[in-house]
Amino acid sequence: MRNITRLTCWLCFVLLGAFSPAGVAPAPTLKIIGGKNAKAGAWPWMTALVFRGSDAFLGQFCGGTLVAPDWVLTAAHCVHKLTPAQLDALVGRTDLDATDGERIAVIEIVIHPNFNPGPLYDNDIALLKLQHPAAVAPVQTLDHFSVQDDPGETAIVLGWGALSGASPPFFPTILQQVPIPIAAPEQCGFDIIDTMLCAGYKGSDRDTCAGDSGGPLLVFDTESGIWRQAGITSFGFGPCGTVGIYTRLEQFKTFISDTLCRPEEKPQTPELSLSVADGIATATWTQAPNDEGYRLNYAPYPELNPIYSLDMNQAREISVALQPGDAFFVAISAYKDNCRSQFSTVEHFTVP
Repeated sequence: MRNITRLTCWLCFVLLGAFSPAGVAPAPTLKIIGGKNAKAGAWPWMTALVFRGSDAFLGQFCGGTLVAPDWVLTAAHCVHKLTPAQLDALVGRTDLDATDGERIAVIEIVIHPNFNPGPLYDNDIALLKLQHPAAVAPVQTLDHFSVQDDPGETAIVLGWGALSGASPPFFPTILQQVPIPIAAPEQCGFDIIDTMLCAGYKGSDRDTCAGDSGGPLLVFDTESGIWRQAGITSFGFGPCGTVGIYTRLEQFKTFISDTLCRPEEKPQTPELSLSVADGIATATWTQAPNDEGYRLNYAPYPELNPIYSLDMNQAREISVALQPGDAFFVAISAYKDNCRSQFSTVEHFTVP
């Protein structure tokens, strides 16, 4: 037995699920099984949420990620009943029984204003302000309109949660990681909404489990060549080893940026200009002070669906050869770390 509070919570959710009325979605369980030990230092921004005054191993109850030097991202359901005085964030420690990393007090909890703790964890996202900045570099989250979290993409999930759905559960001291596929909405077991994604598959030996809540679901961003956080472990139905539900972070970029970043830290909104000549469409935009890069966002005109996004890095111009009649909406935005500008004015063009 690792922690009586965690075990009691897990058993309560299992029992609630077992006795759900027919036709009603079962109660969500706090939901790495089938994984392997993570290498020390492989995920330096990985964070354990620990009850203040407790041993790191016994007091760890949820995961999180450092998304700014002094902010940790986690699931709202992990912390919505707690106060900052109860929490520490343990950043950069792979083995909870080791002594490395930084244990930093939490001084503020920001819950998404539309978080709904039941019956499903809608808008299951929270940010924790730390007493002082951590020394490691933060993880970058997935951008608006990315296709890197589409069904079929392979993700990695991390956590110190139970290694199986057995009772009593066994918890590791070393951070676990496991690859799982992002699943199509029809595989989720119920109708998910745009702020959720599901990953894993039924009857598998790979999944998140009790104690992994708040930790990251990561995808490899082929545009930038880095791992980005696409989701937060939120909940699952039934035993571990089934499809899990995750908070879809690309839907919360504005909330994250507005919480983390003071106005002077955000890049200014670039100004966009479009031109078309001889079948070549060209987009240019102004340089945004305090920028790190730009994202080009575009969609078919006039449908405005689907919307695509392309990382332009430091480029401020793009030209594309198109066919007569092709028409698109275009907008540009600037970014620096997890801080985002507003979108530029949305422009559109049609190729003669």
